[in-house]
Amino acid sequence: MIVNLRHLVITATMAVSLFATPIKAVEDAPSLATAAVPVPAQTAPAPLLDVNPRPAPTCISDWSQAGPIVRKEGLATIEKVGRLARDRASVEIVNSVLCKSEERYVYRLTVRGSQGTLRMMVVDARQPFAPPSSQPAGQ
Repeated sequence: MIVNLRHLVITATMAVSLFATPIKAVEDAPSLATAAVPVPAQTAPAPLLDVNPRPAPTCISDWSQAGPIVRKEGLATIEKVGRLARDRASVEIVNSVLCKSEERYVYRLTVRGSQGTLRMMVVDARQPFAPPSSQPAGQ
């Protein structure tokens, strides 16, 4: 690409930061001074790296579908989880969803604390609100 030298002087500061090679003026044409401006090659953007290679959890909010899974897998019922939430964490369940991530089932809960604030909690569906030492290995 050939650019008029007058325009080059105005944009030289910006252009140097944009191009990997320096801009060089052509000195053999004094009346129509021009400069050779390298144009960077068009390259495809680098692919985004997946920082979390685990699959996204599968969640079921319809309890007519989640209920049979809870019974089949021997998970704690949402009624039991509600009692434990009230007794051990002093919260009330507002909404609940059963999720499976890899081979582990969890309940994603929206709970209301004693001050009325809402927050999210994730508890193990087999042993909800259990102390960390009683959780099965790898969980």
